[in-house]
Amino acid sequence: MNSSPRWFLLLVLMLLPVLMIACGDDDDDNDDDNAGDDDTNDDDIDDDVSSDDDSVDDDDDDTIDDDTIDDDTIDDDTDDDDTGDDDITPIDCPAVITRQPYLQLATQTGIHVLWRSDQEGDSLVEWGETEDLGEYVYDESFTDKHELVIEGLEPGTEYFYKARTCLDETTVASFRTAPQPGTPFNFVGFGDNQDGWETFTEIAALMYDKHPWLAMSVGDIVDDGWHLEDFEQQLFGPGEDLWREAPLYVSIGNHEGLAPNFFDAFHFPNDDKAYYSFTWGNVFFLCLALDTWHIAIPGTPQYKYMVQELSSDAAQNADFRVVFFHTPPWTEGWDSYDGEWYVRMFTVPVMEQHNVDVYFNGHTHDYERGLRNGVASYIIGGAGGGLDSWARDVEHITVYQAIHHFVNVSVDDSTMRIDAIDLDGNIFDTYTISK
Repeated sequence: MNSSPRWFLLLVLMLLPVLMIACGDDDDDNDDDNAGDDDTNDDDIDDDVSSDDDSVDDDDDDTIDDDTIDDDTIDDDTDDDDTGDDDITPIDCPAVITRQPYLQLATQTGIHVLWRSDQEGDSLVEWGETEDLGEYVYDESFTDKHELVIEGLEPGTEYFYKARTCLDETTVASFRTAPQPGTPFNFVGFGDNQDGWETFTEIAALMYDKHPWLAMSVGDIVDDGWHLEDFEQQLFGPGEDLWREAPLYVSIGNHEGLAPNFFDAFHFPNDDKAYYSFTWGNVFFLCLALDTWHIAIPGTPQYKYMVQELSSDAAQNADFRVVFFHTPPWTEGWDSYDGEWYVRMFTVPVMEQHNVDVYFNGHTHDYERGLRNGVASYIIGGAGGGLDSWARDVEHITVYQAIHHFVNVSVDDSTMRIDAIDLDGNIFDTYTISK
């Protein structure tokens, strides 16, 4: 029997491992550490992976690379596919900023900056702890409704910023983040500026001079919410210097109606509903939507929210509880209107039960202050609209003035002082709440 085939077979079996190594079998489940393959779990080479160690500068779309977490807005010097990039050279496009930056959703560690342009363009905010700025957030996508978020801030700290779209850039302004409880601060309150934009321009300048940390409106910020131009002429234009530095929180009024323009203009807590809450220092704020278009009676979502928020730890652990909404439960200054019966019946008892310190309303164009069952009440509807006249006596309302005005509220530890200020800048009424 010829033995040549047997020896040939043995030779092939001996050489097979060598041939396999030389050919490089990379189609297995457990890949090696030296091949330039298309595997998922891999080594130190420049392949098409989802997560790698990136000791080299690759051009991939990874989330964690270059020894840093670079899924950020402002990134490093790597050539990756982040939202923020190191090249923020102005884009040569014709968009012009038509609504100056204004502030929303301020917290102890972040803030939202919003603005508008006449055409679509990119969005840039440069910011820092000095006017030299040095940090930025950037979105290269084109829009005419701009909103960027500054994060990683410190509580109760002043920061500087400016915005840019295409070649148009604003001047530098500043804002302060929400403070820690116990930090003194002040806020301003106003209502019913409506079509009285010339008067409101004066009111807004006086409020700006108080350097408030935030601003609160009890509604009717425009004459007709369905007219977009009203927002520019009657609110954002007259108060543009103030809104650039003080976050604006608004309770919807009947003149805003149910117009999308109102909700499109602001970014509120609670998923942009018309009722929401927030905490600033040692003060808990609750905004309600009570404006003839919205109600809060037992069984409605807003009523449930009101009870839930006022009974929450955030509210009950705060030194002060402030509620603001548009239509008042009582008023002395409107001959054909004495307030909202359902607010008297359902909202007021809940506020009294949960130890609200003060609530602010508008709707009536005057100034009224009262005290009932330990809860102070204000009507501050004198920011520009035509003034109403005294019509009736309400027992617990003790101060009435048909005058254009705003309020400046100073909070210092266990004391809240509320000053009513007229068009000449004079304080014409003061009330203090002490704990």
